[in-house]
Amino acid sequence: MNKPTIPDVLPIARQYYATHPAGGSLHIYLSDGNTSDGNIAFCLKCATEERDEEGAVLAVLLLQMSQTQRTKLYHLVRCPE
Repeated sequence: MNKPTIPDVLPIARQYYATHPAGGSLHIYLSDGNTSDGNIAFCLKCATEERDEEGAVLAVLLLQMSQTQRTKLYHLVRCPE
């Protein structure tokens, strides 16, 4: 399985953030910039518990990315070019 790239995940993350301005189940990532594996795993747990399918899909994709990729993605979602 190939690791997701930033261009693959960016539109998904932007759409999720646009429809969940506070960051939804991924608040600690999308609003606060917490990019560690543990933080993203926590987001996945929250999304699963809240039956937030879009959030769960995004969290799974993020877990497959490196922390460097997640950090770059966070900045692109928060500060569009």
